[in-house]
Amino acid sequence: MKESRTLLKSVYDFNDSRIDANYIQKSKPIIERQLLIAGIRLAAVLNKLFDGDIPIIKSPLDGGQTAAKPNNEIEASDAVNYIGQNVKVCSKVYGVKETGKVSFIDLGSKYPNSQLTIVIFQKDLNKFNGSPEDLFDGKNICVEGKIVEYKGKEEIIVTDPKAIVIL
Repeated sequence: MKESRTLLKSVYDFNDSRIDANYIQKSKPIIERQLLIAGIRLAAVLNKLFDGDIPIIKSPLDGGQTAAKPNNEIEASDAVNYIGQNVKVCSKVYGVKETGKVSFIDLGSKYPNSQLTIVIFQKDLNKFNGSPEDLFDGKNICVEGKIVEYKGKEEIIVTDPKAIVIL
């Protein structure tokens, strides 16, 4: 027992294994940052459990970086968990295939392993200022829309060019 107290004192530098006001004041930035991180993680877990939006939290302690995902934004790899929901997905475009009747934009990975496919039908292609391949291939984009499942794969059907933003 005495050995563990000696170890605590040497590592944490506080008297009689008690945290006093001086130690807290000296360590305040670290304590605040760790509490903020714990709160963000808890909020993300609770929001995921209750299927709500994950808040945007910015902290001066981490240089003003965004600490959580914006409302309804998901990773392409999580698309399978959001079928039937309107979401925002930001990802690199790993490939574009155009058949004449439809254009497929692969997010998250190259076809056939893409995690999410953006589908633009021929009737909507004239709304775009160029071909999807020229506009999006190899670029980072954000797309907003409803995730649907087609033949076991997740996709978002885009009818309006405003649904896709190039980053």
